[in-house]
Amino acid sequence: MSAIKSPFPQFYDTDGGPLNAGFIYIGTAGQNPETNPITVYWDSALTQPAAQPLRTLNGYISRAGTPALVYASSVDYSITVRNNRSELVFSALAFNPLAELQVDLAAAIHAAPLDADPSTLDEIPIWDQLTGTLRKITYTFLQSGAGAALMTVRRALRLAIWVEHYGADPAALPAVNDAAFAAAIAEALARGGDIVNVGAGRFNTSAVIVLESKVFLLGRGSKATEIFLANFSNCDMLASKNFAALTGTNTWLVSAGMQYGFGIDGIKFNGNRANQLSGNGIRLYGKGYHIGFDVMVVDPKEIGFYSEASYIGGQNEPDDMPEGNIGKVQVYQSGKEGFVYRGPHDQPIHDISVSRAGQDGTYHGVVFEGQINVYNGATYITGSIHSYACSGRGIVFRTHVLANQLTGESCIQDGVVFEAPGETAGMIGGTFATANLVEAYHNDINDSALYWGIRLSGGSNTVSTIRVSSSMQAAGGVYVNANHTIIEGGTITGANAVADGIGLKLDASYLQIAATIANFDSGAAVGLQSETVGFSNIKATIFNCATSWLNNVASSAGNKWDIRGTSAAGTAIAGAGTFSASDSFDVKITQPAGTNKLSHYNDAARAIPNGATSVTLTHNAFKTPLPSEIDVTLTGNWANAGVARSWWIANITATQFDVVTDVAAPVGGLPFSWKLNMN
Repeated sequence: MSAIKSPFPQFYDTDGGPLNAGFIYIGTAGQNPETNPITVYWDSALTQPAAQPLRTLNGYISRAGTPALVYASSVDYSITVRNNRSELVFSALAFNPLAELQVDLAAAIHAAPLDADPSTLDEIPIWDQLTGTLRKITYTFLQSGAGAALMTVRRALRLAIWVEHYGADPAALPAVNDAAFAAAIAEALARGGDIVNVGAGRFNTSAVIVLESKVFLLGRGSKATEIFLANFSNCDMLASKNFAALTGTNTWLVSAGMQYGFGIDGIKFNGNRANQLSGNGIRLYGKGYHIGFDVMVVDPKEIGFYSEASYIGGQNEPDDMPEGNIGKVQVYQSGKEGFVYRGPHDQPIHDISVSRAGQDGTYHGVVFEGQINVYNGATYITGSIHSYACSGRGIVFRTHVLANQLTGESCIQDGVVFEAPGETAGMIGGTFATANLVEAYHNDINDSALYWGIRLSGGSNTVSTIRVSSSMQAAGGVYVNANHTIIEGGTITGANAVADGIGLKLDASYLQIAATIANFDSGAAVGLQSETVGFSNIKATIFNCATSWLNNVASSAGNKWDIRGTSAAGTAIAGAGTFSASDSFDVKITQPAGTNKLSHYNDAARAIPNGATSVTLTHNAFKTPLPSEIDVTLTGNWANAGVARSWWIANITATQFDVVTDVAAPVGGLPFSWKLNMN
């Protein structure tokens, strides 16, 4: 409903009647308008000047006999009104017709309740110049695109929660920002879960940001939004709710207080390590959460990123499912470990990058751990994990994982390690793991002890491809000391100056190994070193190593050795290892001068049979050996019944030779062992 009012203001004479044929002067505020007039206009666009004095008709300002409105470019002005006898009706040197209205308008806005319906909150009081009245208009918002719903502007703005709404500001004191983050998260919780937005800039804080279930903290990108821990705050930067109470408790169910469904993205957390005594970057006890794809933790005093969940499992409701996502988390220069993962199990992880972890001691870059009935970091690594220049190891597994790509680079100790059960007290060990690609480059950089590019100690692990490059002195390529390990292929490379290093060291049984080894060529360096190996299939191609194969197997059984390659100027095969009749060999190594080193054991015939005086053996060498290169060792039964026998080698060819005796073999035959040593 609208009241009908005159659109034109009316002036009155001294007798109270309408001012007819009167004179109206408009001038500069504070001065006599009759001597200091300003330009006034017939139109609101201020394009049609009106001559002064203005004339009136029956109380209205008149333009050619018709009531009209007059406009000025300023709000304040002076005014004088005279009647048709030039008598003064009224005069004001400083006049503002909106002054009283502004007071009324402010009162109307102030009276609007903050908890009122949004549709009334957006009814803004305004002054209608045409009617000279106070009325309300509603500001609305309509999103582009088909199907968009009309809503008030205030409601549209309140759809998103920003920490800035609660006072957060890059220029604010840390305590102000602490309170703002807490208030924004509380509002998100009150809505049953929501996104808390953080704008661009560096926000100084001094208290841990506590993230709760179903709340997502979203910045504008780690290069734009930074949360910076103020000097000597000595606290974590962000933690899930009740972290300290839950850690180590084996809690799993949401109904028992497990946090779930929260998230972080688009933020850099700067721990200001040089000015802290303690404090971690991010610490979480939860499941089903989402971190990334753009989270960075820089300079935390202690651990960069830590996640934990129960060793057990089970679900009472859909929210109890463990699966979430961790993707593209970068940690730089943490005081202790860069990335520690202790659960939840079965959560996909990818694109983790840790650089220079362990600034305040010897600590590893990335660690996956499992401890029975405490926590379980067994999970799926669906993309790259890269650990660079850490003070300890690059990547360490103390639990089961399925991994797609692992890289340990330029670390003080080992590049990538799958630990044995109990190697670290209480841990289940890096067993039953499967890795698609494992890489290690230039580790053991201080040459203080023999560390390895890759160490497989966990047992029952399968690595489909390895790539190892060792450029430091005394550096080891790959060490396998756990049974049931499989390496399906890859390269292990020295750097032409590696002294005393070992390319591939084997000290376990039931192995399936295939690898190429090259350039361990200086000093006492070794391409392949075998220690205690049994019931294994070893296939190695070895190039340019000081000692191609150092065999120290004391009691070999059931092994198949398939060794090929070209040695350096040193030794092709060395060591005091022994072999059994159940071993089989196909070993051919060419030396620089064009001669060969071959040690070939044949399982098919190792005795002159009963009643025979010779046996033909196939040696599979690639040239005809000299008699002196065929080593035959007689074993048992040759002095049977006191008979003296002579024996010799005959009919040597590029493929076979005969072992001959002058007296026919007795029952049980005449056994012997043999090998080729071709130089």
